[in-house]
Amino acid sequence: TSTYPHDSQNEMSALLVENYPNPFNPETRVRVTVPTSGILRLTLYDLRGSVIQQLSTERVPGGQYEWTWAGKNSRAETVDSGVYLLNVELLGLTSMKIMDTQHKLVYLK
Repeated sequence: TSTYPHDSQNEMSALLVENYPNPFNPETRVRVTVPTSGILRLTLYDLRGSVIQQLSTERVPGGQYEWTWAGKNSRAETVDSGVYLLNVELLGLTSMKIMDTQHKLVYLK
């Protein structure tokens, strides 16, 4: 997983998430647009609610960030084909949640 900031957008007012390709095999790029600075936490879950992988927990300024997910869990094991939920949270400096959203990723083998 890698992260890097893109050009910041000052007029953003929502937390936006997209991934390409979707469905995917063997990997997908997840792009998150953050409207303001805070702690960005990305957590990937299966449909049972089990955590598959924590993609990020870091302080970021507003802007766009990108990660690559290769269909592996936190132990670097390939996951089963299926639907996975990416929970994206933006926390303020006091760890109070500013906003959050979920995004569906479909992994095909």
